[in-house]
Amino acid sequence: MLTLPLEGVDVSADTDISVLDSILGPSRKELAPELSEDEFFELFSAHKILRDFQLDPDEIASGQIGTKDSNKNGSDGGIDGFYLFANGKLVREVADAEGAKKNLTKNVSVDLVLIQATTHNGFTLDRITRLKDTCDDIFSLNLEPKDFSEQYNPLLLDAIDRFRTLYRILASRYPTYSLSMFYVTKGDIRTVSDTLRGTANDIGKTVHNALPRFENPQFHFIGARQLIDLASKPPKLDFSLQCSGVVSSKRQGGYAGFVSLAEFLNFIITEDGQLRTTLFESNVRDYQGEIAVNEAIGNTLLNKGTEDFWWLNNGITIVAEKTIGETRQIQLTDPQIVNGLQTSQKIFDYYTDRPNDAKNDSRELLVRVIQAPNVESHDAIIRATNSQTSIPAPFLWATGQIHRDIESYFRSNDLYYDRRKNSWRREAIPFDKVVGITELAQSVASVIRQEPDHARARPGRFFSTKARHKAIFADVYGLDLYVVCSHLKKKAASFLKRVEADKSHRNNLLFYLLMTSVCIALRTSKPRDTKKIGKLKIDSIGDEIFQKSLDIVRPIYKKYGENDKAAKGTEMIDDLKEELKARYDVKRKAGK
Repeated sequence: MLTLPLEGVDVSADTDISVLDSILGPSRKELAPELSEDEFFELFSAHKILRDFQLDPDEIASGQIGTKDSNKNGSDGGIDGFYLFANGKLVREVADAEGAKKNLTKNVSVDLVLIQATTHNGFTLDRITRLKDTCDDIFSLNLEPKDFSEQYNPLLLDAIDRFRTLYRILASRYPTYSLSMFYVTKGDIRTVSDTLRGTANDIGKTVHNALPRFENPQFHFIGARQLIDLASKPPKLDFSLQCSGVVSSKRQGGYAGFVSLAEFLNFIITEDGQLRTTLFESNVRDYQGEIAVNEAIGNTLLNKGTEDFWWLNNGITIVAEKTIGETRQIQLTDPQIVNGLQTSQKIFDYYTDRPNDAKNDSRELLVRVIQAPNVESHDAIIRATNSQTSIPAPFLWATGQIHRDIESYFRSNDLYYDRRKNSWRREAIPFDKVVGITELAQSVASVIRQEPDHARARPGRFFSTKARHKAIFADVYGLDLYVVCSHLKKKAASFLKRVEADKSHRNNLLFYLLMTSVCIALRTSKPRDTKKIGKLKIDSIGDEIFQKSLDIVRPIYKKYGENDKAAKGTEMIDDLKEELKARYDVKRKAGK
């Protein structure tokens, strides 16, 4: 559930539009000049509405499904943004939804956010009615795509499949479901008629009748003033912990405190009672399920004996950007729980099942709070505090030297590596300069591994084993390789936005285009010398090479159906490799 600015601000509509345009204009010119005004408005709206989920730019873009009504491959059904979350984490692929069966056990919350954004200066009934028809299709699980009221584009069909897969897999877990729908324009919400509001409310009733687990679907009208307020309101970064006692270390910024279980619960949950997953972005492990350690924590919570909770638990370690300790309170800026995810999850589970117990539970938890002086110290604390239990090595990759080196090197190359998730927000980095870890892995895999199919469909595989991770992130490649791959991916994406109107085609062609452009630039079917790739001049690979690449890739893509199945399958990449061999290897043998 999302919290939004209040309605009814007493400012003229013309003034609101002028202020909003003063924000949008420079942002569009700086961040995404290749996007149309409407496309940028959609992206900007999603970025601000979803601020509390703290998505990186690539994740925000992944939910953009809007296409023009004239698109021959289907419509967007009046939905420009489709975002599905399970316990606060974005579900980008059907594979992510299928993985929920293993990763999500109890007290699961699912958030679905639908966004319709237009630069119009008002709100119209036909857009709400169309969204209602689309929701009828989405939430009527007995309907197949052939029975839908419209022919939807592949992006929306994939999103619907993702949602239905997650809903089916979690059926026996009884999760809580939240649906938030947003209609965003430059208009004044004070002009929204009772008829429009009534129709909007009917959508929620329709969804609830189809799927009763969506108990209270919410429809929000967002006008210019609300969007301005969202743009000026950052995600919550400042917190305070009330303690029964605080001990300060000799070194500035270090504290230990005894925190009641009820107080700690309030610290880790949002205003609507959901687990605040953004506090755990730096944690090297995800929740491990009902393993022996977690069962023991659960038993300690359940069986209130003479022992206090902290006697039987190692406690929590928090690293914060800034800390201030007082006698009975610790104030934290941008805190991250780097050790204690398992304990935090069990506390959340325990009191979610027993909401009244939290008020009367006097047991306490030992919390360590550290103000890390630098990034290196932050990473060292993560590794040290997580080395006391058995942890698979892959979970420590983000703190590895190669990733820290990439982060440092990118800064001198007009890029920002988001190794510490969402650190770009705190440093006010333009989101077109941000490169996420997954985004970088996809780019490198497409170029040096020639695996655009996996990059498109299965990006998680590059972090699934030590060998696969090392095949992408290796010192021997040289840091210039990562810079080149990142810049070229952004240039290829920009080129496709200019020449390919269909967003689903752009998504499917991107990594194939990236792979092929490097082959053309180096005149080889399989670039093996990573040093040569790293020495490529970014400016030398422009529209001409990208167009040549597209001329090679497009016919193969069309041959296999021009859809997600083609881009994610093995036949398209096999044909592309053969085509590149014929163009370059045969010519080389012939001495041409």
